Amino acid sequence: MVDSLAARDVLHRQLTGVMIALHMAVALLYLFARAAFSAPVRDMPALQPILGQHPFWGLVHAAIAALLIAGLVTVRPPLPSIACHASAACWLVWGLLLLVWGALATASVSLVGPILALVGGVPLSWLCARAWTTREH
Repeated sequence: MVDSLAARDVLHRQLTGVMIALHMAVALLYLFARAAFSAPVRDMPALQPILGQHPFWGLVHAAIAALLIAGLVTVRPPLPSIACHASAACWLVWGLLLLVWGALATASVSLVGPILALVGGVPLSWLCARAWTTREH
């Protein structure tokens, strides 16, 4: 029983580590201006600041990574779960906004990033949040 709990704890930490790495990678891409689409929005230039390509999202991903690191280091009961739920919300909103941006862009843009965020980031974050939540009880 103890070995099973220790193995689950290692798995929770590894999943959280993967999410930290993903958020930091996106934050670094924004830092180097690689994650932002360069295609202009047609007919709706006012949407540009709120869509997923705005540099603000680099700060959001960095903040989520810092929150995940704090949750991983302290392992206080609510913090890892809250951090994972925040990660899921970030991936969901960011991915949807990038899909909207891709639909409104005049040039063809790759939708691989937002699709990976929605298909990979959101489920991974929810899985990790569920794991930390069940660990707390």
